[in-house]
Amino acid sequence: IAKEEKISSYLEELLGQRSNILPVIQSGNDMLDVILNSKLNSLSETTIKIEINRTNAPETFPLSDADFCSLMINLMDNAIHAVIKCEEKQPILFLDFHIKNNFWVFTCKNSTSIKRKEKNRKQETIQMHGFGLYIIEKITKQYHILYDTKQESNFYEVTLAIPLTYSTK
Repeated sequence: IAKEEKISSYLEELLGQRSNILPVIQSGNDMLDVILNSKLNSLSETTIKIEINRTNAPETFPLSDADFCSLMINLMDNAIHAVIKCEEKQPILFLDFHIKNNFWVFTCKNSTSIKRKEKNRKQETIQMHGFGLYIIEKITKQYHILYDTKQESNFYEVTLAIPLTYSTK
């Protein structure tokens, strides 16, 4: 219980979390659950459709708590920002995460409405979110995390594969 209180206190400080967050995700990792439930709760009064497939995670990750929180918060903030700005009738935020072959595989896919003629706006978006992307890239390199993105006309997808055994070699 002391560990859960420490995690909650730490994340409350990071996220400005309120105690009325509805637990949607129960993955087996308390820190991940608080981050994702907090972020998903922020969409509760929108028309954004949330789809969640698998929700399995290890109890601990081979990253520091601060790095894991920074990674997940930045990924979710970017996805939520894009899906909120999306001009589709029914924007979607899709999450899927599971353990496969000693990797934790996390996929976040969100609707987006980036058009080719919006180059200036896209550049502005890159500048606004540049620091978050820098943090994501720094952490993925530091921990040898496989990081892939896919951009289509109506969606953006990020996939992470975190090795569950970490070696400094």
